[in-house]
Amino acid sequence: MMPISLGHISVPLLALLFAVTQNHAATEGVSPQEAKWIEIKQPAHGFSAMFPKAPKINPLSSDDSSLSVYEYMAVSESGVYSIAVSEYPLNDPPAADEESYTETINDCAKASSTNIRTRKSATIDGHKAVEAVLENAKHTSVYLLDVVIVRNRIYLLSSGGHAGHENSSDAIRFRDSFRILSK
Repeated sequence: MMPISLGHISVPLLALLFAVTQNHAATEGVSPQEAKWIEIKQPAHGFSAMFPKAPKINPLSSDDSSLSVYEYMAVSESGVYSIAVSEYPLNDPPAADEESYTETINDCAKASSTNIRTRKSATIDGHKAVEAVLENAKHTSVYLLDVVIVRNRIYLLSSGGHAGHENSSDAIRFRDSFRILSK
């Protein structure tokens, strides 16, 4: 199994996510348009999820030529919502052990210049996951981050907003809507 090192994707992905979130003026209320989230299905990347609006899909570059990385991001009034998919070769999948999850969370915090407030084991769509709450030094922006490793893919689910976002109904809706599609 391929060892996990997300330094090659976490800098562009998470730096962008956290920069957008810190410059984003989230509102307290949710407009009627915000309440109508849309489901996207991505069979090519093995998942479906609900987003507040259609996400932009961006291929990301990687230092590892055998790794494909894609990011789905939507910015709304309530925050920034992102799923990054790192796809490894079928014959060399990422390790799904505790060390890999810990390394991934630590890499994300380092790349985004945030602190890990909490970290816990979780289950997402029946799959082992690790969830962390990251926050900036001023405690004004917070990010809910979930890492799910399934077969040859690592999924990074992240949403960010102002303090308290990690417990918001939108952050929970986004996280809980994530599904692995059968192959």
